[in-house]
Amino acid sequence: MDAPDVLAFKRRVIVERGFTPECVRCEIPVDLRGEWTTPLLRAGFRKHEPTVWLMEGLLMYLGAESIECIFEDIATMSVRGSRLSAEFAHPNLLSRFARLKSTIDMTERTGVVWQWGTETPAAWLARRGWHATIADGNELARSYGREAPHVLNPSDGDERLWLLHATRTSIHGDSQL
Repeated sequence: MDAPDVLAFKRRVIVERGFTPECVRCEIPVDLRGEWTTPLLRAGFRKHEPTVWLMEGLLMYLGAESIECIFEDIATMSVRGSRLSAEFAHPNLLSRFARLKSTIDMTERTGVVWQWGTETPAAWLARRGWHATIADGNELARSYGREAPHVLNPSDGDERLWLLHATRTSIHGDSQL
């Protein structure tokens, strides 16, 4: 599930590189700022079974209202035990990046800007029925034989990007919400 142009790019890379997916690949072109649950259900999504959501390079590009709507929709599509992995940016990181020449150049080329961040991503998810743990970016990168990008460094304080893994612990109607 992604924007139509992003899916077209991914499809082109798969074909040009001669990759053969080892799973069933089902493209669902949607704009997550609009209605996306119906196309997902039509494609065979089973909302009464635990699922996994991956939000990579997404949340910081959307406004607060869009993010709230997405998480409300995800709540209706996620049973207890579902999983979520996502990147969350601290608002100070957004401000720092907005001043960088590379970010300014990218914004001029694409029109895309970083819009949203939270100071407390685990608490933000908890208020929406998820129990989250923050992954150590340095440790995770090392486990893949890589060096972590500067923005994943815990010593950066509040100018950082967090990687969170979460499990759905409550659903609509639970007294925990």
